[in-house]
Amino acid sequence: MRIGNQMAIAGTVFLAAAIVLALYVVTDVLFSTSLAILTAVGAVVVFAGLWYALPMIWRSPSEEEQAAESEAPQQEASGDEQAQDSRGASSRR
Repeated sequence: MRIGNQMAIAGTVFLAAAIVLALYVVTDVLFSTSLAILTAVGAVVVFAGLWYALPMIWRSPSEEEQAAESEAPQQEASGDEQAQDSRGASSRR
């Protein structure tokens, strides 16, 4: 499963590169070179943010991270309620 995930991530890198380069070629033909470069850089930022940065921010903790969290000393909560971790639903839980 891990190898398949790594190969899919590598595939999306090449897919993003192909889309950005095709976008550059089309905008370079239709408009000026500086606008084409600006459009390509914007596309790189969008792909990097939506396909890589956002999923890394929202990812579920790994088993090692969960074990480290459970071994860490619990902090005393004020009152009767303790703060709960709300990272979202996961199929591993």
